[in-house]
Amino acid sequence: MYPESILKAELTEDQKKHAIRDFSLLELLSFCFTYTGGLTGPQITFTRFRAFCEGTMKMETDETGKPDSINAAVKKLSTGSIFLAAYLFGGHLFHRDTVVSPTFHDHSLLYRLFYMSGYGQLALTKYIGCWTVMEGGCMLLGISYDSSLPNKWGALQGVDIRGHFLGYSNKGFIDNFNLTTKYWFIRYLFKRTREWGKWTSMMYTYVFIILWHGVLPGYWLAFLFEIPVITAEKQFARSIYHYCGTYESWSPITQTVTMTAARFARYLTLGYGIQPFILLTWQDTSHVYNGLYWGLHVILAVWLLLFNFCIEHRLPPVPRYQKKDKIEDRDYDELKKDKVHLAEQNKLNSRNGDTQGDKLKTM
Repeated sequence: MYPESILKAELTEDQKKHAIRDFSLLELLSFCFTYTGGLTGPQITFTRFRAFCEGTMKMETDETGKPDSINAAVKKLSTGSIFLAAYLFGGHLFHRDTVVSPTFHDHSLLYRLFYMSGYGQLALTKYIGCWTVMEGGCMLLGISYDSSLPNKWGALQGVDIRGHFLGYSNKGFIDNFNLTTKYWFIRYLFKRTREWGKWTSMMYTYVFIILWHGVLPGYWLAFLFEIPVITAEKQFARSIYHYCGTYESWSPITQTVTMTAARFARYLTLGYGIQPFILLTWQDTSHVYNGLYWGLHVILAVWLLLFNFCIEHRLPPVPRYQKKDKIEDRDYDELKKDKVHLAEQNKLNSRNGDTQGDKLKTM
């Protein structure tokens, strides 16, 4: 809702597109209890929900007038079922009881590290499976239709599976995970508080997301850990490009080795960082991290200090972008379309032999 005191001239194009001035109690309750908002997501805009309910959302239909999305929905259901099955059967290989048991510390450091990472990656398949099945449900319902997308039924995408598994950084993981709900947070939290300052707005959004999930320590530890990880990734990539040249200037062997190392580091970092989100309690989380000597926390702390006091002043300043290019002033639906179009282009390039995709640029 936007109060009448806010003039249209003060709103961005995205806000004008999604602003609502009035609604009925029935509309509000219907929106609150629709399954996209009450179960696993994705969170959608009220304007999309209203257009769908009022029949003003134009979509492709079959001869009976129903959304012609059965094939797309079945594909998503099948894909999601595969991930859920992987989570079910993978539980025999990686189990919570193992990582929290007193005997877990009796194993070698490498065993603990890789077992913990495998357990973290397995936990993610549950979310990928649920979001993909839910995306199929939105397709079947018809509420995810957008004629401007290559996949016309993919406007409420939960996760970019290909981008998730082929990415090279934790920033890439975040960019490809929980997509529609993430844009919802950007629109209704980050953008609304942007005038408070970037870091204040970001922390406000993070706190809201944490409380959205719950109040247990694991949520705080997991989400706030993203900040130093992403910051360190960007700093490290910036340093590498300054001292070693751009990715395109490297030899094919150097590129391959670098991408392999980056993907391996992402695998371990992601598995390490997601442990609090899975274990939730401080006792279990500290037990696992004690077995790894809080290694990644120490590495990040050392790197951030080293970069800020010894490296950053040697690097050229980061260019400042014009306001019109900032994410908060763009239409988030257009941002999603840009991402989908880029994903489709990457698929086409991979068929033609160009598989270098994001090449650390997500870092």
